[in-house]
Amino acid sequence: MKQTKPIYQAVMGNCKIFVANEGRQRYYTWASKIIAEACGKSQAEDIDVGGVVSGIMILEYSWNEMFYRDGLFDQSRLAECLEKHAILVNGFRKRDISSFKVNDQEAIDRLFVDLLDALGQQNSRLRSPVAVGKCLHLLSPRFFPLWDNPIAKGTGYYWGTPVKPSMAAKSYVDFMKFTQEIVDHLTRDFAGKNGVPLESAVDAILKEYENTVERRAIETTILKVVDEYLYVEHTHPEWKRR
Repeated sequence: MKQTKPIYQAVMGNCKIFVANEGRQRYYTWASKIIAEACGKSQAEDIDVGGVVSGIMILEYSWNEMFYRDGLFDQSRLAECLEKHAILVNGFRKRDISSFKVNDQEAIDRLFVDLLDALGQQNSRLRSPVAVGKCLHLLSPRFFPLWDNPIAKGTGYYWGTPVKPSMAAKSYVDFMKFTQEIVDHLTRDFAGKNGVPLESAVDAILKEYENTVERRAIETTILKVVDEYLYVEHTHPEWKRR
């Protein structure tokens, strides 16, 4: 059973719980800053691949430590993968989740499958769709959503075991559609209740987040807000009882 779409108040409530309990946010901030600098403000096609790999390593090793406890991914393989898909990644980096369309699926599938292999444990055949989601989000934080095992299972988009690349990629694309629907529902709920034009609702929500939840050293995206809501809802629901 897939999760129903949340209202604005529920999302902000979970975000406050997330901030009060999650102590690893600094790694996300650190990784995001490094990747933003590596990609450059101009968002040109040529990027500092080494800088991007460093940023990804920071987040994967801190937020996906259970998967990588027996060894990290091969940095050179990830660098090769990013160089191969540089134009595609930079195109996605300029977009937000509202622009996601069905005809994006083929390109996202290819990118996901290649990253799944590149981000696998260096000394084994183990692969992590969660690692790919975190990597994609860092590369394009307004277009690609974060996820983890409990979120994927709780929302109905789990890929199953053993990991099959094509199934994992399809599950992620379906999760993107679901996240797009959440953002659309959230912005319409906020706009309707606060008299805000729909086209300004995302910016208004993020401003409200800064004022009522937390002001951060990097710009918060609507996908990070949704992830914090889902993380409390599915990964750590016990935080609500504290």
